[in-house]
Amino acid sequence: MRPAARRLTASRAAALAVAVAAAPLALPAQTLDLPPRKAGLWELSTRIEKPQATPPLVAQMCLDSATDRDLMSYALKLTDGTCKKLTSKREGKALVIEAECAVAKKVSKTRTEITGDLQSAYTMRTEGSLEGGSKGPQTMLTTQTATWKGENCLDMKPGDISLFGGVKMNINQLKALSGLIR
Repeated sequence: MRPAARRLTASRAAALAVAVAAAPLALPAQTLDLPPRKAGLWELSTRIEKPQATPPLVAQMCLDSATDRDLMSYALKLTDGTCKKLTSKREGKALVIEAECAVAKKVSKTRTEITGDLQSAYTMRTEGSLEGGSKGPQTMLTTQTATWKGENCLDMKPGDISLFGGVKMNINQLKALSGLIR
């Protein structure tokens, strides 16, 4: 693989990892008084179980209150105008988000359950389907666990995300890749 293609693939992986990390936390923020994540270093482990199981993708993210809000805002912009259904509710100790959105002209229906306190650890489990493909509906299942590692972000600054293979991005780079900087 050529270096430019490798960087593009890494950038797409970074965008996916950050969107998965930020989006479910951001979506209900307008309707629920969801507490922000604790400032400092977070470790995120994301496992895709369906449509095909993958090894966990592990990332570290440095947050302060401003970058946590920025990530939430970024995630909201990703869904802006693409969802015809977006609801959130509490079921016991879990926050449940149900969405029906357009993704590349295909209908995505998801149910995300978030458990944990957002101060030391949380788990997000997203189940859903993507309809409209040539092979019919495709099921998906992703589980992400996040653990707060401490106040010290080591060699990272707020907004930095460090992924597998040493790929490091800042939320502003990610927004630029997505064309969301105004």
